Amino acid sequence: MEYNRLIEILDRMEELQKEFFCEMRIQLTGVNPLPYHLAKTDEKLMNRLQVQDYLDISRTTYNRKVKEGKLKPMRLPGGHKYYKHDLLTEYNESKRRGRI
Repeated sequence: MEYNRLIEILDRMEELQKEFFCEMRIQLTGVNPLPYHLAKTDEKLMNRLQVQDYLDISRTTYNRKVKEGKLKPMRLPGGHKYYKHDLLTEYNESKRRGRI
């Protein structure tokens, strides 16, 4: 019984940590990246091609957006990686321009 209670406490601590970091991001950037219930840490990483398809942009546009700092990839051994919730601003811009 005690073990199960510890697991519950750890799960709650993880939820609170997610809320805290989401709140900090809002405070620092002034933008809510996503409603908290949609932000998931177990979300799969997207590669460059998946991002280009998701945003409906060409490779040239992708490279320009990375150079301008509008897209901020995690540079991992397998290439650029992103979480979908980190692409929200650019997704909204693509939607505004009628690409999506």
